[in-house]
Amino acid sequence: MIARIFKNDIYLKDKGCNTEDTPGGDIPKSVNLFVKVTNACNANCRFCSNAGNHLPITKFNHGKLWEIVDELLSKDIRINRINITGGEPALVADTVKRILIKAEEYPDIHLHLNTNGLLTGSQQLMKEKRWDSISVSLHHYDMGKLREIYGTDIPEDALKFNGIDMSIVNGSCNLIQGYIDSSDEINKMLKFAISI
Repeated sequence: MIARIFKNDIYLKDKGCNTEDTPGGDIPKSVNLFVKVTNACNANCRFCSNAGNHLPITKFNHGKLWEIVDELLSKDIRINRINITGGEPALVADTVKRILIKAEEYPDIHLHLNTNGLLTGSQQLMKEKRWDSISVSLHHYDMGKLREIYGTDIPEDALKFNGIDMSIVNGSCNLIQGYIDSSDEINKMLKFAISI
């Protein structure tokens, strides 16, 4: 299915996924928006495209985000969710908080945060009530190896998540060669993710 947005054609999926012997049925016009609020990150994971970016250098265009949202909605295209991502969104917490405030005007849009959860600011953002879901990047169950992967110091209590509604949090586990690359390591990683 093609939709015309800002005088450009975009292609939208119009069939759901197949299940066993049943072909996917028609689905409404919908999109997920991924909103990268910064390239900067407190971590320095060597496999990441944001490695080495520690300073947010570009200003976020709030008006453009909501112009896009309004355009999509005016074309009867449902926004399944808006994913706030980076880098690490907590490094531009004021930008994210402005998005959260404006998102109150769109209560039917699912709002999602992607974070590594390691900064005090990350966990402060995670406490905001407007989030419908949160993904925390988890790269290892051992804090020493986690520090090695992230290339930064991590406080011992970083993954305690005190005062955060863990019912909306999921762990996004990366299986990294040399760290989590065997069935035994995967099992330990999954047990760790479930435990928090």
